[in-house]
Amino acid sequence: INFVNPNYCKKNVYHLYPVLTNNRDEFQKYLSSHGIPTIIHYPIPLYNSKALLDFPFKYRNENPLSDKYSKTVLSIPMHPFITLEQSDYVINTINNYRCI
Repeated sequence: INFVNPNYCKKNVYHLYPVLTNNRDEFQKYLSSHGIPTIIHYPIPLYNSKALLDFPFKYRNENPLSDKYSKTVLSIPMHPFITLEQSDYVINTINNYRCI
């Protein structure tokens, strides 16, 4: 599991907390089994989405990062109302992921 560095963008609004994992489906099921909700943002690369099929992308099928992220990004809970206890639970559950 890799965490996206929030410092890459100086204007981050911190409304998503994406992680990258090659075992996204397994990891998502693991978190769900521990009561932790997740979201897959952009499971289809934007250049392949129905909404943008008519948009003239110059390199429609040559977007390796978009393809990679569409298969590996998973957002874990992050919002202004998450408690420290909930945050600790998410952290500990993630840290124990490969220990089971």
